[in-house]
Order: sequence, then structure tokens, then C-alpha cells
Amino acid sequence: MDENVKEKRKIKAGAFQSFSFSRPLLNAIIRKGYKTPTPIQRKTIPLILDGKDVIGMSRTGSGKTLAFLGPMIEKLSRDSGRSCIKGLILSPTRELATQTYKVFKDLNRGTGLKAICILGGDALEKHFASMHTVPDLLIATPGRLLHVLVEMDMKLPDITTLVLDECDRLFEMGFSEQMTEIIRRLPEHRQTLLFSATLPHSVVEFVKVGLHDPVLVRLDVESKLSENLTSCLIYCRDSEKIALLMYLLRFVIKPNSMTVVFTSTRHHVEYLAAILEKASIQCTTVYNAMDQEARKGNTDLFRSGKVKTMIVTDLAARGIDIPFLDNVINFNFPGKPKLYVHRVGRVARAGRSGTAYSLISTDELPYLQELYFFLGRSFKIATNQSQLEDSLIGKAPQSIIDEECDTLTKWHDSFIDLQGMRKVCENATQQYIKTRAVPIVEAVKKAKELSKAQMSIHPIFKLNSTIPEEEEKRDDFLSSLKSFKPKSTIFEIGTNKKDYADIMNRKRDKHDKIVAKARRAAETTEVEEEKDYKDESFFLPYRSNDHYSEKGLGIENSFTKDLNDAVFDIGGDDQKTLNKPKSTTKWDRKKKKFVGSESNDPKKKKIKTESGAWISASYKSNLYKKWQEKSRAEQQEEDAYDGQEEGEGDDVQEAIRQRDQDINKKMGGRKTRKGSSRGRGGQRVKSELKSKADLLKERLAMDKKKKFMQWRRKEKLKKKGKSKQ
Repeated sequence: MDENVKEKRKIKAGAFQSFSFSRPLLNAIIRKGYKTPTPIQRKTIPLILDGKDVIGMSRTGSGKTLAFLGPMIEKLSRDSGRSCIKGLILSPTRELATQTYKVFKDLNRGTGLKAICILGGDALEKHFASMHTVPDLLIATPGRLLHVLVEMDMKLPDITTLVLDECDRLFEMGFSEQMTEIIRRLPEHRQTLLFSATLPHSVVEFVKVGLHDPVLVRLDVESKLSENLTSCLIYCRDSEKIALLMYLLRFVIKPNSMTVVFTSTRHHVEYLAAILEKASIQCTTVYNAMDQEARKGNTDLFRSGKVKTMIVTDLAARGIDIPFLDNVINFNFPGKPKLYVHRVGRVARAGRSGTAYSLISTDELPYLQELYFFLGRSFKIATNQSQLEDSLIGKAPQSIIDEECDTLTKWHDSFIDLQGMRKVCENATQQYIKTRAVPIVEAVKKAKELSKAQMSIHPIFKLNSTIPEEEEKRDDFLSSLKSFKPKSTIFEIGTNKKDYADIMNRKRDKHDKIVAKARRAAETTEVEEEKDYKDESFFLPYRSNDHYSEKGLGIENSFTKDLNDAVFDIGGDDQKTLNKPKSTTKWDRKKKKFVGSESNDPKKKKIKTESGAWISASYKSNLYKKWQEKSRAEQQEEDAYDGQEEGEGDDVQEAIRQRDQDINKKMGGRKTRKGSSRGRGGQRVKSELKSKADLLKERLAMDKKKKFMQWRRKEKLKKKGKSKQ
């Protein structure tokens, strides 16, 4: 039997070996612990390797990053002969881009490819230097990448593969202007890949990115949440949420469990972090306005397990993979169903189980109902006999809330800074409510009925505390008061006259039987109508079965676009008003006075690119030219030093040249890049271990740098001395 046939039989059906990956990439995938590809990987990897445009949707934690990185690395390594940028991955957030870069480094062992990460918050000079190294792959956020391209007056004509990770979020976050300009700088004939956990069936919005006959792979549409996820819904007041959060972290959630708390604004993040610090609960924070280095440090601190609780905004809701995460707490319930899917998708990943706790106030009930319309199922209301199960909504014992609220009151009375932070949070909540999406009418109606329903204590509190029977009876009694309707009318309240009472009693005796008979007749008629006239085989529903699902997955327009569409200008109709110049005044912080501004000019503070698009003028600040001049000046100084120290540096230069010649002879090829060389077969070989020659070169380079800095210092002192004279 042929050896190739035997080798093919050894390959298991559905394994990564069936994708014809190269040996280094296959070893890297196995080294990371991946044995069998997930459904999204099985569907999309062969299509990507064939060069087709792909739109991929699969729930969070299903392996989408490997689905596009694996074939991308394979295709780039096959075309490694050219020194140019051939791949581009755009991510909506810095954290997601950093995570993609880490996965690339794990998979890139042995392939010799190079990637750089271009993120907002880093120095532009660092990005300029990175671009001059000519990497194979760019991983970037749209705003900073466009800034670098405009500053360097650069296009990317050799891009063969473009990946938009979490593509729906890229369009929702207001990156439309940047995305349009970046795509115009790319070649028309390229492979485009779009991936997200929440994509609508109608993908008309993505035609602008230049898709060519794309293949739509849309999985997990019915089961948007993991089957290993348990959702615990806790109904409470807004003022009780902090008390419940403290109780959950201290008594319900296990001490060694890792938990992420999602809030609506960064002010809530800072406030909750201060509260938990007083409660002796170690936590770290991440939000958009935080410094890039601080965000990276706090995320690494949580990933390493040194801190078990992290408080974040929705910045961390997209695509962030946190290993061994056990719980998610929704302190503020999200206003959009797909945002909830992304939040709770941080847990119950890769076969692990997890729990999502949601603290829901009365004004958030419509969003809860809208979420379950989107999921296509219903939640259950807790009773005294309820056991712990998924999608069960219940209350917390009042004794627990009162005890934690007393502690919070003492802290606020003792620490003035907490009082100020609480006030800031209240203002931030009001602003957040104004920008929150409006729930659908059906959800509002259902929420009103739910608020009147009799609800018992959630089973999670019964498992972790001893609740006296008297308190349970009291809670049941208070719940029953919601549906209590007194028989007395306004004529019988607050009066001593018996005439009114007699009149109402006679009225009840006469009409109660008629009302009861009418109710029975109405119920019977309704049942008969449904039985006789509603034939399911001929019944045409008002909405399609996936109406709420597609509505929740749809892409929202940006606030700026909606604002521009809502503008309605009214001008005067007399001659004096018509001839008045269209100018207004605004306050100039630098000049400390009101100055005129042509607010009606859409091209103000804009620059026109080669493609004809108008972008913000802040993208062109000539920093790249300044960096080039600075680099040339430093190179000239170094050359001057080399000339002055030529006698001392002959031995050093000779040792370095001799070392390069020895390496080239051993590898049988010419040197291509730093740390790599060409072998006889043309394949790039990367040295893993440092030889004696490498160590010698590093030592000599350090000595040379020290001498150069000393010489430079002396030269500056000489110049200062001459200028003083």
C-alpha cells in the first residue's frame, strides 16, 4: 500500500491535520492544547485557504480567532519571499487587538513571520519605527492605524488578506470614516474576512468594505448562549444593588473564583472599586479613559489570578478571552440584547461551566423581557418551592439588604470622598439613561405585568444563608399586597353614614352575578374562537419567527449620524435676515474670548485625502517628518563618533564582520532579516539559541553604545560652554 495513503488514514476525521497546515503551525496549535477544531473552524478554515471572502458568525468562545489566524499564518508563510505588509487585522478595542497579537505569537513559532501591533495610547514614534521594519502582518485599531498611514503618507498595496474582528462593533463605534479611508488605501483584489458573535442575517451594511461573492457561515443562531451557562436574575431596587454586589462577592461566590463585574460608566467603576476596597475585597479596574499602560497592567494582574475580581465597562465585553473565568455580574443590565450575549460570553467557554448574575431594577425589566424575546425563550418567576435553575428571577432577603446597607451608610458618613463619588455616579446614571436604547412596546407591557407578579426569594440566597420562616412569610405577605384590591369604594371610605354602605351592598347583590356571568361567557367565547378559527396550518403570523432575533442583531447607527439626520434649520424670510452672514461665535480657551466660527462649513478642520475623502485634520500633524529629521541627526552623530573613534573601533567592526560571515557559511545562504537567514532551499530559518558570536556582538554593541553616549554628553557640554562664552 502507498505510504501517502497510510499517512492519510492515520489522520483522524475532523482533526487539524486535515487542513493541510504546515508542520510548524500544526505543532503550535497542538502545543496550545487544541485537538479538534470547533464547528466555526471546520466550516471557515477550508474556505479561507481557498481564498474566498467569508462572513463568519458564531457565539463567543467558539474559537473564531484561531479560525482566521490559522489559515492566515499558513498563507503568509507560503508567500514569505516578499518583504512587505501582506496581512491586516482590525479590532474595535485595544484589549482585543492585544489578545489577537498574543495568539499570533503563540501560533507563529517556527514560521518566521513578523507582526506588529498599532494601538491608540502608544507613542507615534514607536509605530513609525515598527513600520520601517516591514512586518508581514498588522494588528491595529482603526483610528491609530489611519493616523499612522496619513502621517507617513503611506498606502498598503500588497495586502492580500483583510480581517475585521467584531465587525459589527467596528461600524457601531463610529469608525465609519476611518474604515472607509483605510479600505481605500488597500488593493481592490484582496481576501476579506468578517467575524463576530452577533451578525444580522442581512449583511448589506458590510458591502462597503469591498466583499466579492462572500460565503456566509452563520452558526449558533438558535443557541446564542452556552448550554453550560447558568443565568441568575435578581430583582431589586437601584439603591440596593451595591449591597447585593458586596453580599454576592463575599458569601455567594466562592473565594477562589474569578469574577468580572460589568457597569454602565467609568464613574461606577471607580465608585465600586472604592467600596470594595473598604470591604477588603481586592479588585482591579479597566475602562476606556484609563491610560494604556495602566489598562494593560490591570488586565494582566487579573489574568494571572493575583486579583480575583475585575470591574469593567462594556470595553471588555467584546472578544476578550480570560482563562478560567467563573462568574459575570451585570451590575447595570445592558440596554441591548446582543450586548448581554457578549458580556456573559466571557464565561462558560471551551466546555467550562459558568454563572451570570444580573441585578435588575424596575426600569430595567423591559430590557430583560426584550432579551428573552431575542433568545426565543422565557424566564421563570421564583416561588417558595423553586430550586436553583437557569433563567430564574427572584428577590433577595430583606435582612441581608438591610445589614449591608447599614454598613454602606457608616462608610459614607465616615469618608467624604465616597459621598462625592456617589453624587458623580448619580449624575452619570442620569446621562446613561438618556443615551440608553428605548425598549420595544411588547417588552414594556410584559414588564408591567412582571412587576405586579408575586415573587419569592431566589434559591441562591437560601443555599448560602439561613433565612427564618418569619422573614419568608413577611416577604410573601408584602408581595401579596401588590395584587390586593379592597372591596370598599370611595363612597364608603372615611364616612360614618350607613346610607352609602347600604346602597353599595344592594348594588353588589344585584350586579355581582351579572358581572361573573359576563366574565364566564367572555372566557368561553375566547376559548371557542381559538379552537374553531385559529388553524395553525393556515394562520399567517404578524411577525416572522426570527423577528426579535434579527432586530437584536441589527447594527445601530452612530449617534453622530442620527444627530445630523435630525437637524432642521429655520431661516428668516426678510431681507435683513437673509443677508446676515452665517457665522456664530464660540469660546476659545487659549485666547480667553469669544471668536467667530463658520459652524456651517462641513469641511472645517478637515483635510482631503488622495481618494477624495475628508478626514479630521488632526491625522496630519507632520510628526513623521520630525521623527525622520531626528533619526537622521542621531545617525549623523553616531557616524561622526565612528569616524572619531575609528582607530578604537577597528577590532569591534572586524569581530562583527567575521561573525556574520561565519553564520552565513553555516546556514548556506544570505542574511535576510535580523535574527533570521535564508537556507539552501530558500526557506527562512530562525535561530532559537544564542551562540557565542551572538553574545559577543551584544556585548560589543552595549560597549559601543555606552561610549557613544559619553561622547555625546561631552559634545553637548562643549557646545554649551561655547554658547556661554
